[in-house]
Amino acid sequence: MEKNRIPLLDGWKFCLTGDTQAVRREYDDSAWRTVDVPHDWQIEQPRREDAIDRQGFFPREHIAEDILYSDHDAAELIVAANRTELPADGHGVALVDVCLQDRHGIRYELEDRKVSWQVDGAPCRVRIDNGNAWSTLPFDAKEMPLHNGHILLIVQAGHEKGEAHLQLNVEGFEERTLTFIFR
Repeated sequence: MEKNRIPLLDGWKFCLTGDTQAVRREYDDSAWRTVDVPHDWQIEQPRREDAIDRQGFFPREHIAEDILYSDHDAAELIVAANRTELPADGHGVALVDVCLQDRHGIRYELEDRKVSWQVDGAPCRVRIDNGNAWSTLPFDAKEMPLHNGHILLIVQAGHEKGEAHLQLNVEGFEERTLTFIFR
């Protein structure tokens, strides 16, 4: 059995426009540009002033790039708890994920709106973190900005049975209340 070797690193061509005929063997790609791989179509796009651009370098060599962009505003606040019933043993925890989405349901990472919270009812501990390694805010802060459109709250049940009501306020959105039951 004869082995075929197919070179995958050389000879790649690129054209930003889509042409459905390009899959044909006899297609003329002479106007296309030869590129090195890896290559990403996003590199070909003009730089937008309202985009967040991240680039990675390895001693004077550009090795990675990522651009965050949404052409829409934050349209929806998503608040989701992994559970709302906890044992009243002082150990049970629930995770509350808070994030923004644009009108297409894509996570909106370009705004860091202020989040504030308060809790009433059965005793519990609430901790908050936005994942920003540079933040010096304590985990028990009563307000914190979203980071890349996201924040996490941790609710820890106390030792008393009952209900706790966590009220969340995010700038520009209606207040949300989550009820936790400690059994």
